[in-house]
Amino acid sequence: MTAAMNGPAVSVIIPTYNRAYCVGEAIESVLAQSLREREIIVVDDGSTDETSAVVERYGDAVRYIRQLNAGVGAARNTGIRAARGEYVAFLDSDDEWLPDKLGVQVSALAADRSLVAHMTNVLIVPQDQPSRELFSLKRRADLAARPCRLERPLVDVLDLWIYLQAVMVRRAVFEQIGLLDERLRFLEEREFLCRLAIAGPWVTSPQPLVRILRKNPGDENLMGMLTRRPATACASLVRIYCRVLARPGLLPAEQTAARRWLARAKWDLGAAVWMRGRRRWGRRWFVSALGCDHSAKTLAKVALGVLLGRSGIRIAQRLRRPAV
Repeated sequence: MTAAMNGPAVSVIIPTYNRAYCVGEAIESVLAQSLREREIIVVDDGSTDETSAVVERYGDAVRYIRQLNAGVGAARNTGIRAARGEYVAFLDSDDEWLPDKLGVQVSALAADRSLVAHMTNVLIVPQDQPSRELFSLKRRADLAARPCRLERPLVDVLDLWIYLQAVMVRRAVFEQIGLLDERLRFLEEREFLCRLAIAGPWVTSPQPLVRILRKNPGDENLMGMLTRRPATACASLVRIYCRVLARPGLLPAEQTAARRWLARAKWDLGAAVWMRGRRRWGRRWFVSALGCDHSAKTLAKVALGVLLGRSGIRIAQRLRRPAV
């Protein structure tokens, strides 16, 4: 995938599905970017509302691609295949960028050809709650204070729970690591980011240049998935972390982090099936979690689940600091 001569510097991919109420604001935030050398690709994943009418108002400023509903991973892949820029950036149709986002990222990637990706800080804007910056929320004072080069960013990707909207990727990297896995209908971006983290170094920006908005409580996001479809979401996470651990050449710290997250996903899956009345399967997942991570924290969670059942699960869930 070589960038076309005199083509855009960045291809911005906006997957959308039934987001007529907000996709225009996402597009506007790209049009307001200080970097002008960019193309906007909106991939409509089979919307049944007025999404097409909203996007078509922008005329030639947006490349509009419509496909049958196949999931957000497939929509992003459609955009990647259509991209002409040297760099690729993703924006969800219910989120927004600040005006310098693309300029900051292109400048950093152009200055160092060894980098495969750039990641900015994120401003999380939940409904009826104070806004929080991701790096501060995750207690990463180093990332919040200055730009940082991450030679082996896998542990950071796992622990920070990175938003794809904050990442810009060098387009040639897709030839090395492939596209998003469309077989994962949940959290496929997390699996992709883990592969990207293994591909090479990243650089970060302390500026929160992405606004993660919660405009509609019914929108599918991480916490929504864990609340409404916990078993399905956790099963996807188990598959993702197993894949990470199966990759050759992981450093000991990376293996430890991946095992810790796998244990967490297995415990969550055990809790989800236990709460549905499938106690035997829940107990099996709890024990399997302990096999991945022998820390005191995991042992305590497993003991609470196995010995106290529903009440123990609720206690463990209240004590845990949630993913963003």
